[in-house]
Amino acid sequence: MRSSGPEQSVERILAATFDAISRHGLLRLSLSDVCRAAGVARGTLYRYFPTKEDLLDGLGARTRERFESALRDLRASTDTPDERLEGVLRILIEQEEEAAGDRMLQIEPLFVLDFFGRLLPYYSELVAATLEPFFDQVERQFDMKIDRLLMSEVLLRVRLSLILMPPQDNLFGTRLRAAWNATVERQIKRSSGR
Repeated sequence: MRSSGPEQSVERILAATFDAISRHGLLRLSLSDVCRAAGVARGTLYRYFPTKEDLLDGLGARTRERFESALRDLRASTDTPDERLEGVLRILIEQEEEAAGDRMLQIEPLFVLDFFGRLLPYYSELVAATLEPFFDQVERQFDMKIDRLLMSEVLLRVRLSLILMPPQDNLFGTRLRAAWNATVERQIKRSSGR
């Protein structure tokens, strides 16, 4: 039995929209199909999302909120800088697996790339704030300053590159960690003049 509250209706609509775009693409996005899959009347859809653009904006907001919430929960639940780093990497890996981004990317690459392009600066700030204890630790340990926004952006770009060109061996997490470690090492060497 489906819940009928506003939040549940919105969530069902957004989930149905994501699924429809992933299967058919934006050009063939049918609001009737979304209503049918979500189990809502067309009037309900229009109450929350008056236009197709509002629906797509809602889908983007849902993605942002999930990422923000995951980082907020991580900040509240971790004690050490290394736990914070591991948590950020885990969130990036899990959210990619959850979102089935590769399926959306195959059907609507421009939509996905535009979404990430617009949000990259914002996501970089969120990741930098979340990794602050880790960056503090590295700066103290090596007596140097790190460009925190750049490092966070690099981490997100590595994640995006692995979405665009997935590894053949399903080692997304391992490759993300390796790329991050290599980037940190290069930053430390460059900053220390080695």
